Amino acid sequence: MRKDSIKVDNISFKYPNAQTNAVHSVSFEIKENEWIAIVGRNGSGKSTLAKLLNGLILPEEGTITIDDEIILAEETIWDVRKRIAMVFQNPDNQFVGTTVLDDIAFGLENHGIEKAEMDRRVQEVLNIVNMMEFKLHEPHSLSGGQKQRVAIAGALAIQPSILILDEATSMLDPFGRKEVIETIRNLHKDINMTVISITHDIEEAVHADRILIMHDGHLVQSVTPEELLTTEYSLESLGLASPFTNNLSKLLVDKGLPIKQDHLAQESLVSELCKLLLKK
Repeated sequence: MRKDSIKVDNISFKYPNAQTNAVHSVSFEIKENEWIAIVGRNGSGKSTLAKLLNGLILPEEGTITIDDEIILAEETIWDVRKRIAMVFQNPDNQFVGTTVLDDIAFGLENHGIEKAEMDRRVQEVLNIVNMMEFKLHEPHSLSGGQKQRVAIAGALAIQPSILILDEATSMLDPFGRKEVIETIRNLHKDINMTVISITHDIEEAVHADRILIMHDGHLVQSVTPEELLTTEYSLESLGLASPFTNNLSKLLVDKGLPIKQDHLAQESLVSELCKLLLKK
């Protein structure tokens, strides 16, 4: 049985001068090597939750335990942060090197990694995110999806046990979004890393093992992707858009095609349509 990687126990947080809590009495557990998507509309508290998990801010009430160690102000915060890497919405804000290789190496230098080990790690993570051929390119010259893959490589180089992606695909075009989601899927499968993706994009979230739904600072649901469309809260009531694939499958059913009505993943809909065509 997988052990708990993260335990969040009844945490609350309010920003200065705010009228209400950004996060209110939230509790959940994340298993080791699990991929969790935290979804919600703007203002739901999901990005605040990401900062709390990374120790960028501390809860006013409740506790967060990472690998059996409670996040506290000075006693444990730096030890905990060594285990967590975070990739933000805009990768341009994270680049400091003149080349992709230099940028990843810069983060390792700050961690005091020796040159030989640094070179090994840079090569390794560039291969993992399939960006080796771009190692001498200037980061700002890359496409949006390529930039985020470099940002993910930089995060992986410090060898965290937990990777948090805060709206990492929200500024990308459809191709760039597909690139990054595929990279995350491969990481989760091949490296067995605990992944937390913060997003308002349900089409990204359905690839995760489990989905936590935030609304007005509260955690209202914890569901598998398969359970997403049968929860007591509709996606629309939570300010979330239904996945395109699901809308398309419903439209095809309305047009008389004998297929399953609810499809969340594009692959499952394509597979069913192919089977239908082969029968004819």
